[in-house]
Amino acid sequence: MSWQYRSEKRRLDNRIFEKSTTSGGSMQTTISRHQRMMDYKEKLRLKGKMLVRSITFMSRGQRRIIALLGLVAVVMVCGLLIITSGTAQADVTVTEAPVDTFDYDGFERKVRQLLDIYKVNSDPVMKVRFVQNPITMVYELVGKPFIWLFWEGPLRPAYIDLCILSIICHNEKDFHIKVFNSTQFAQSVDYLQPMYHSLNPAHKSDYFRAAILSNYGGMYFDVDTISFKSMREYLDLLGSNDIVGSRRPSGEFHVGNMGPFRMQTEFTKNWIMKIHQTRFNTAHKALASGADPFKGTELGTETAQPVFEEQLGLGLRFHNIEGSEAWFQFSTADLMSDQRDFAKEMNETHLIVLQNKDYLEGFRRMDLSAVLRSKLGVAQLLRRSLQKCADDIGLV
Repeated sequence: MSWQYRSEKRRLDNRIFEKSTTSGGSMQTTISRHQRMMDYKEKLRLKGKMLVRSITFMSRGQRRIIALLGLVAVVMVCGLLIITSGTAQADVTVTEAPVDTFDYDGFERKVRQLLDIYKVNSDPVMKVRFVQNPITMVYELVGKPFIWLFWEGPLRPAYIDLCILSIICHNEKDFHIKVFNSTQFAQSVDYLQPMYHSLNPAHKSDYFRAAILSNYGGMYFDVDTISFKSMREYLDLLGSNDIVGSRRPSGEFHVGNMGPFRMQTEFTKNWIMKIHQTRFNTAHKALASGADPFKGTELGTETAQPVFEEQLGLGLRFHNIEGSEAWFQFSTADLMSDQRDFAKEMNETHLIVLQNKDYLEGFRRMDLSAVLRSKLGVAQLLRRSLQKCADDIGLV
């Protein structure tokens, strides 16, 4: 044994003895463990010495080969590190977000110009002023039928105003667009059930769409709809159909965006009749006291769907808008995401239904400027629609 080994062993033995006497542990067990450790260290030292001696007694040529092999190994490791670093840098470059060069300030100026040009029209209408088209069976004013919208309640959110703007600017050449509340609606029909005034805004809207389409025909749009081009071509379908519309992905008839409809179809007449005879009669006492007892879509889909299916069986002529022109292309979760390019993904359809009841509260509170700059899917679609409006009339 070397003197270094013996010296180190004595030092460890002293420390082991001190520890065992103070802690009450087994000295013999501890010494055995350290003896094994010292033996292992001695073996490593001897192997190292043998390696040094073997290199010392090598010929000069052998030592050169060893040195060359070491150099090659160093070069290979360095090269691997460089390649790995370059790959990581390439990955960063690929995933780097593209620079957004869109002129948001210029676009906002155009949108505000559009708002000045395309004003919301809420004037009540009178049937005596209209002419019934003998082919489409729709009431028209100076050759144009109507698109009907309804809003009642608090101040409209900015994105709803932009949706309405998209409907007006794409359709005003071919339709009169009316945005009514309950007062304007009451002034535009011959008779309105008194119990109507006890309904909440959502149920008033359900009643409105059935009644207004029965009285005048035309189209009804929910205000959370983005339009991309005129609906005029669908009017030609009324030559061989009573109603035009779209089914939801679930198969239900979509009552949120309907039309064009002929006036006084069996579907709309029976829908209104069911509301009066079934819903209003069973809730007469609550409505008479000024309360709205109805839940969810009781006056909308829940009443309209069975009437629709029944009338289809009795010969109602219905054209379903589907395929690439379908109005349902994105879910609410999609449109509240900023991870996709929705303007490029959408099919060339006339409109997109937003179904905004589940939208984020933060988005609902955004002002016009914030909506126009948002990266969310619904904002992307609004920009595409309104940019086309601006281009069509040459705004710069």
